Formats: sequence, C-alpha cells, structure tokens
Amino acid sequence: HVCAGIYTITDREEPVSIMCDKAKMAIEAHSGDYNTRVTYYDKALLEKSLYERQIVGEFDGALERQEFCMFLQPQVSTDGRVLGAEALVRWKHPVKGMISPADFLDVFEKNGSIVKLDRYVWELACRQLAKWAEKGREDLYISINISPKDFYFIDVCGVLQDLVKKYQVNPRCLKLEITETTVMANLETQLNLIERLRKSGFIVEMDDFG
Repeated sequence: HVCAGIYTITDREEPVSIMCDKAKMAIEAHSGDYNTRVTYYDKALLEKSLYERQIVGEFDGALERQEFCMFLQPQVSTDGRVLGAEALVRWKHPVKGMISPADFLDVFEKNGSIVKLDRYVWELACRQLAKWAEKGREDLYISINISPKDFYFIDVCGVLQDLVKKYQVNPRCLKLEITETTVMANLETQLNLIERLRKSGFIVEMDDFG
C-alpha cells in the first residue's frame, strides 16, 4: 500500500523540517486506513493531531486514576425481562467531564492503547458478574467487546481464562463480541482462536455482521 501526505507550501521562509513534519502528520492521519491513499495537511488536521496527542498523553494516568467507567446497557427479552447487559466505556475526565467513546476509542485503537483499556473493562465486567453472583443472579451476563488489536498483542483466551478464574464467574456469563472484520483479516487463525474460546466455556458473538 502506497500512501502520500501532502503539505502545500504557502511560506517559502518556513524551515523545510517543519514542512516535512506537516506532510508526515498528513500521512499519519490515515495510518491503517488503506482506503485512503492521499491526505492533505490543513488546520483541521493539525487540531485533530494535537487533540489525539493530548489524550494519548493522558491515557496512562487516566487509567491509573480509574477515570474510565463501565456503563451497562441492559439487554432484554421481548417480554421485558432483563437478560444481561453490554459493557460500554466512558471517560470521566476531571476537566472536560464525561467524554464519549467516539472521541477516544478510535485514537486508542490506532496507537494500541485500546489493548490496555479493553483489559481494564474486561476486569470491571468480571468484578460486576461476581457481585451479581453473590446476590444469586448468576443468570445475568455481560457482553464485552474485543478489539482487533487485542488478538495481535495479547493472548485473549489466556487473559479471559485468568479473569473468570480470579473472580470465580461462569465464563458463559461473559459474552464476547468480535467484529466480522477481525475474523476475516486472518480467517484460519481467528477461527482456531474462537474455537479455543468456546471450548473454554465462553460464548462468542459476531458484531457488525455483514
């Protein structure tokens, strides 16, 4: 894949190194997006890049301070009975307030921080399932999302097995949602992993199918 970042020179006195940095910034804007071949540098791109660098720089501290919160979106049957919930993440920023996942998930996906965030949310989900089990509600489940990056950087099955063992929860109560894109990217390997997860007792569901 050949990609290009273009910076249109408006000030000939500007240092060449800065011109190159701006062209490089344009390339980085479509990193991993192979549908985009050419990107032009502009003010909006600069603002986006500065924002992304800011939140990436704040990520580790925010995770340590537990600013990321798990919200549960109920999933109910046709007769209104609660079956479980889907785990959603929000960033409770001390200055900016509640930040929508639309403003940070793609950024963390791009730079790989999504793996740490996912593991954090998975643990919160298992902790909640353990609390429900103590109250006799082992029938409830929580669905968690698995990012494509998770499959490449960690042993997903091993991590999840350790978590359900740590919190003594039934793996069937922790439903796993993966995207069709993730599976199709490396079909044979991913199908083997899905089979391994199922043999460990997890329910694997396809998200955004089709």
